[in-house]
Amino acid sequence: MVAVMVTLSQWGSTWCQRWPPGTKVGDAVPPLCRPQDALQVTGTFKQCKTQLVQEGFDPGAIGDRLFVRDAARRSYVPLSRAAFRDIQQGRLPL
Repeated sequence: MVAVMVTLSQWGSTWCQRWPPGTKVGDAVPPLCRPQDALQVTGTFKQCKTQLVQEGFDPGAIGDRLFVRDAARRSYVPLSRAAFRDIQQGRLPL
């Protein structure tokens, strides 16, 4: 997952909403995207990733919006609880 610092009002015009032309599935396109207004950093400006890892990507457990890569649409779509269940059960591959 990638956590990007962007407001939700900016989301539609960012690189993460639509894939660049010529991008193929399997290229370095993150399977999950979690836009945030601000990233937590340490005193030496390193990202605090431990909490993100602990929270995972369960849409019912975290407050941020999550988006999952949709290869058919070549864009990111909101991650629903049903899609999260499908990922957990192996019916929806990342």
